[in-house]
Amino acid sequence: MIPEAIIVEVVDKSQYYLNRHLVDLSVEVDIVETADPCSQHVESHLSVQGESCLVRDYGASSVVCVCNSTYCDSIQPVHKEDISSRNFTQFTSSKDGQRLERITDVFVDAVVGSGIAEFYLNKSQIYQDIIGFGGAMTDASAINIASFSEETSDHLM
Repeated sequence: MIPEAIIVEVVDKSQYYLNRHLVDLSVEVDIVETADPCSQHVESHLSVQGESCLVRDYGASSVVCVCNSTYCDSIQPVHKEDISSRNFTQFTSSKDGQRLERITDVFVDAVVGSGIAEFYLNKSQIYQDIIGFGGAMTDASAINIASFSEETSDHLM
């Protein structure tokens, strides 16, 4: 086996209630860097933390999160002590309304058999560096933000 292999158990699609809306939660494979991922697999469990998305559906193919003067969604920061060679933290967003939902779980020893897929991580191949996430401040966004109440503007900023 290649030393940088991550084995992920294939799990059936399930449904969960999020903000009183039934949403599909499907397993998505993210590249997770860990000290020793060899011969391990991931058993993932849903865990919503922070202030969850207040969903609004405008009838398009996805939903948006509402932020106003009394409520705005947020995430909890990941601290170095949350991550070890045996566990991981993953944030997931989806068209169904998940917005940076945090899952922290543990790698467990893999049992080779049916339903197991292997994914190989080539750490020497770099496609891009992500420095951070942000947005653009345009005249249109400034006009809209200026029309908000002070409390809503504070939540947004």
